Amino acid sequence: MSALENLFRQHLLNPFLVLELGPGVGGAEAERQGEKLLAMLAANDLPDLYWNRQRTATPFFDRGVVLDITPLVNADKVDLKDFWPSALKTYGREGKLYGLPNSASSHAYYFNKNLYQQAGLPLPSETAKKGPWNWDTIVEQGLKITKGEGPNKVFGFNQVTSIYSVDQFIWQNGGDLWDEKVTTCKLNEPAAVGAIQWLVDGVQKHKITPSSIDTKAGGDMFVAGRAGIVAAGRFILDTLLNSKFEPGMVVGPDGPKANVTRGDDLAASILKSAANQDGAWTFAKMWTSDDGQKLVLESRRSFTARRSFAQSDWMKSNLLPWEDLPTYMTGLERTGVYVAPGQTGEVNAIFDRELDLAYLGEKSVKDATDTMKREIDVALKKPL
Repeated sequence: MSALENLFRQHLLNPFLVLELGPGVGGAEAERQGEKLLAMLAANDLPDLYWNRQRTATPFFDRGVVLDITPLVNADKVDLKDFWPSALKTYGREGKLYGLPNSASSHAYYFNKNLYQQAGLPLPSETAKKGPWNWDTIVEQGLKITKGEGPNKVFGFNQVTSIYSVDQFIWQNGGDLWDEKVTTCKLNEPAAVGAIQWLVDGVQKHKITPSSIDTKAGGDMFVAGRAGIVAAGRFILDTLLNSKFEPGMVVGPDGPKANVTRGDDLAASILKSAANQDGAWTFAKMWTSDDGQKLVLESRRSFTARRSFAQSDWMKSNLLPWEDLPTYMTGLERTGVYVAPGQTGEVNAIFDRELDLAYLGEKSVKDATDTMKREIDVALKKPL
């Protein structure tokens, strides 16, 4: 921990969520802390500031407990144009801003150079430059990479599971998960069904993607060197540091209708009831400063929230040798926004269950998405 970070953590805030939920913390832990914050709201025992993210933001906004920081932004002349557009959309509602972005994690595609070379294929980064680079390319190259049987089988494309990753494919096919007010599920509409069908075909038809049975037995196939390419965020870096293959990265391929990428912007949000709003705001701004952004990047989980810092000399000299700065920046300019429902836990459970049944071939994609629609519509109408 740097002296600067230690100073802010010791003297400005109740450190409860700040200490446990910084920008380097992974998604599952972030969701657990979101649940903890809901419990703290009920008990009226609150921190001044908490780390917010796309997938957990809505329940707190809908409860009206988060401070609109627009007056603070204007008073300190914070340049919002320096932040990625997806972050401002994620934390903006009806002209108000409920979080100051501190990091981002736009999905790129990471690939195993060795597997592409063994298959006699150009690297995805080379293919993307010459084109076409799209879903069809993934299938064509995946068929040539896939080989073997059983526990040693190598797959062309790693499995896509959570709703936070499948959303990218639905957007790229011209669809969405729900309406703008997040009251009606759209997962059974043709664009969403088509995207999920393409993912399921990778397992059931082309057999270039591992099933959940494969992943339960073999863990993360890409990290294990058994998948040619994976859609992932920068959080994957730590797991690749000791990999036995040479990784590379490329911007996500185009979908049939769009080239939107998936991201996960994080921000510092201040509660309306915060006893130390001034300190919380100072802390939030610290994380967006150059020194704060260095801390974010050193976690090797997230990318900078600021366009200008992304182009800094520090950034260029502190990425891993194979990381590609233009790929990150292109992805972040294309990043879509996942608007989480207030009932996110129940919605995720329904989606995960039905997607897994489709991957296993126990349900058709139509039956699975019809069930998603029916049950998620009910969940979306439940009170918070």
